[in-house]
Amino acid sequence: MSTLIVCLPPVSAGPSTNYSYLRLNAGSIEDSQASATAALLPAIGRGSEVVVVVPSAALSWHSIQLPDGVTASSPRLRSILEGLLEERLLDDLDTVHLALAPTFRTVENSSTWVAACNKAWLFEHLQVLEAAQRPVTKVVPEFSPDLETLQVHAISDENSSYWVAIGASVDGLMHLPFSLAALKAVRRSEDSVGWQVFAEPAMAAEAELFAQSPVILLTRSQRWAEAMRSPWDMAQFELSKTARSRSLKKVKALVQEFTRGPQWRLARWGLGLFFVANLAGLNVFAWQQQTSLAASRSEIKNTLMQTFPNVKVVVDAPLQMQRELTVLRQAAGVASGGDLEVMLNALGAATGPGYSINNINYSAGQLRVSSSADVKLDAAKVSALMKAKGYTALREGDFLVVTPDAAPVQ
Repeated sequence: MSTLIVCLPPVSAGPSTNYSYLRLNAGSIEDSQASATAALLPAIGRGSEVVVVVPSAALSWHSIQLPDGVTASSPRLRSILEGLLEERLLDDLDTVHLALAPTFRTVENSSTWVAACNKAWLFEHLQVLEAAQRPVTKVVPEFSPDLETLQVHAISDENSSYWVAIGASVDGLMHLPFSLAALKAVRRSEDSVGWQVFAEPAMAAEAELFAQSPVILLTRSQRWAEAMRSPWDMAQFELSKTARSRSLKKVKALVQEFTRGPQWRLARWGLGLFFVANLAGLNVFAWQQQTSLAASRSEIKNTLMQTFPNVKVVVDAPLQMQRELTVLRQAAGVASGGDLEVMLNALGAATGPGYSINNINYSAGQLRVSSSADVKLDAAKVSALMKAKGYTALREGDFLVVTPDAAPVQ
């Protein structure tokens, strides 16, 4: 997937505004930095994205600590931020766009960074890019202050050269004149011995002279590519709605391209054949299961009718078979599991000695017994023993109710 990185200029947006840009292909820099108006920026494909880099000079950074219970989805988050930053920002709060750090609320009671920039300036540039068919998918800062060790970057633009110092020792991020005195002041503020100095190639020699040590070369293209890979996304609050809308449009466009584009014809055919093959396989499996079930039912029906010829219509084979067996037992004088004598014998074995029955009520295969003796039965144990014999035993007040299951064990 290719990416078009556009760095916003400090001037107001307009049709003739030039934008510095860079193209990445699969994460690697494809073209060197160039500039063009929004309409002449490189065209992007369906699977491409446009990332906007907000220059460091256009941002101010503020460290805050939000109240407990405030989350990224809190409806009053913007109002809370405005209350915390009201005395720090020089501009009217309605004219400022705010963005929280991506590490917001990863640690309880920890401070977090907030980036602030001119809302009208940012929105105008995004609208110009949108009108030029380059919809922005992500907005990132050129630098972010969430570093523990000190980094100093030698930066130059059309108007001037300056140092950008980043790290906890400089309270986040600072812009300083490109001078030896400014670099010494930053260096003195660093308590640890480790620091890194980066410089654009045109400024490397002078930066090494100031730093009295080798510097790391970092071109603008490399710097913007690093910014693009950061977890930051400043498309928050008002911009989050338009970002979601752009994402939905992008997904819709990808779906339309897949369903209509000629280059995806073979893929569509392959996907269609895959679904047809799976559907056919499911139908064959369902037919086999239905055939097997029908055969089982037919076998049960034939077994019942052959065993008991007087059964002419099979409705519920297990129940009808149980009834026929009961009739045969009664005719032969054989006790069944639902007879009183059999149920009393099973209950006596389950309750053990000491449980004397003084009240017996037997009706329609249900046995209700009670005892006047002061014997505490283990209801769970009795129920388990009766269950093993094919009966259900439940306590109902002073009575123990016993009912046979479908086929009690003899």
